[in-house]
Amino acid sequence: MEEKQLSEQDSFLLIQQMIHTAKKEQKDDGRIHYARTYIANRKFKKIHRKENVPERV
Repeated sequence: MEEKQLSEQDSFLLIQQMIHTAKKEQKDDGRIHYARTYIANRKFKKIHRKENVPERV
């Protein structure tokens, strides 16, 4: 593969795009983690509702 010489401006823009993409991916990963945690908590609460717990006497 042939290497292409980039101007300083093009190199700077490419680095900015890479940083932006990495930040976006990190943000998306956080959202996915939050969504999975939220869903897991809802399932747990559904299983362990108060109606499934015996009443105290």
